[in-house]
Amino acid sequence: QQQKQKKATESKTEEAGAEEEEEEDDRETKDELLIYDQITLQSPELSAVAEAKLVMDYEYDKHTKRLDDAMFAAIKTLWSEAVVKEIYELRNITKVETSSAYFWDR
Repeated sequence: QQQKQKKATESKTEEAGAEEEEEEDDRETKDELLIYDQITLQSPELSAVAEAKLVMDYEYDKHTKRLDDAMFAAIKTLWSEAVVKEIYELRNITKVETSSAYFWDR
């Protein structure tokens, strides 16, 4: 009987610990996102909205391992946008990979 109670108590303690960790992760994620509210971009708004939507909705084909022509053109168009380059310049905040510019410039 005592062992059952002990196991039940341990299980509840583990569940509570897991819930606390999950809540802490949620708080950290929210804290990370708050920094975006503090960014004021100086560039004009994105004009290539259709291209941005295409990129956001794109599903990579693992079999061909290539981007199709429409995706290539959309990425090229987006990289030419001042606001995209400004976001890249803020990569220490936006967490855009430094090496990505190499590929965008190609």
